[in-house]
Amino acid sequence: MDIPPFRYMAWAKAHSSRGRFPLHASGIPAESLESLGLDGAAVRLSRPNPPPPDPEVAAAVAARYGVPVECVMPACGTHHANYMLARVLAGPGTTVLCEEPNYEALPGVFRAVGARVLPFRRRREEAWRLPIPVIRRGVEAGAKVVVTTDLHNPSGARLLPDDLAALDGIGRDLGAWILVDEVYRDFLPPPFGTSFHPGGPFLATSSVTKVYGLGGLRIGWALAAPEIVDRMRDLNDYLVVNLPAPSASVALAAWERLPGIAARNRAHGLSNLRIVREWVRGRGDVLWSEPEAGISGFLEVPALRGKDDVAWVEGLFEETGVGVVPGTMFFEPGSLRVSWGMDEGRLREGLALLGGALDRLRG
Repeated sequence: MDIPPFRYMAWAKAHSSRGRFPLHASGIPAESLESLGLDGAAVRLSRPNPPPPDPEVAAAVAARYGVPVECVMPACGTHHANYMLARVLAGPGTTVLCEEPNYEALPGVFRAVGARVLPFRRRREEAWRLPIPVIRRGVEAGAKVVVTTDLHNPSGARLLPDDLAALDGIGRDLGAWILVDEVYRDFLPPPFGTSFHPGGPFLATSSVTKVYGLGGLRIGWALAAPEIVDRMRDLNDYLVVNLPAPSASVALAAWERLPGIAARNRAHGLSNLRIVREWVRGRGDVLWSEPEAGISGFLEVPALRGKDDVAWVEGLFEETGVGVVPGTMFFEPGSLRVSWGMDEGRLREGLALLGGALDRLRG
């Protein structure tokens, strides 16, 4: 079976250390043991290996969301959780509906297990709302899984209660699973929440990466029905078996600090969002639907329509040191994902340089 190339990840790795102004960075800057208030004693090189994998992590996640521990599958990050769910839920002959524009890994993991992936479009003109009638028709036509994100990557739009209720109805009425990647959801105001509820059609994945600056730990999870979790455990015995002991030990030691980290980074994101908002308002050559939270937004750039946005962004890196993500990486050419997780000074300077490049593009 062919493995589809993950072009965005290849691009992101190649550009991860490029640019003095990382408006392409998808998460909050990394934490350290010192910033977490931990020392080397928190890092353990071995941990118990019982049949239910990583019970301490599973218990912490279950308590966080108020769900039974049997509904939690620890994973090596959100990618790992999404892959295991794809392998358990789908295979050759399965039809999956996935949002577009999208984070390429989401349709990619389903294609990697042989599923047929059909897109449904989220549109800026509709504030990136889900096209519920289109999704319903797709499930009525035989789709078994619907895949979306909250917050939406790349636009930062949240899933609204009406859309979540409509997805719940589709899943229950027609027997489909609804997978929501919630890795950015904790940028929303507390309390921590999830679309997953035991007995319903929702499955959710997340991690301590984007909101918390702990991506290097590769600690994530899936929330799913116990019968799905059991199958994921069987699959995981062929993959990573257990979470890496050093990563799990640091994550658990920092667990009680996560709400404070989220609150700090949420406030930082909202403060920087005000700067981006004023920058957008001051220009007549970019369009967006402003997100209410998070650290990323998706700009439509009419002057980039019909042009090679990947090449243009490469030139931007070279000429200005500013990094943004070309819309082609999200299947939306002529757009740019801009992020604002960095410090205010670099953000302001990076936006000024980006604005100058857009002026030159427009001529």
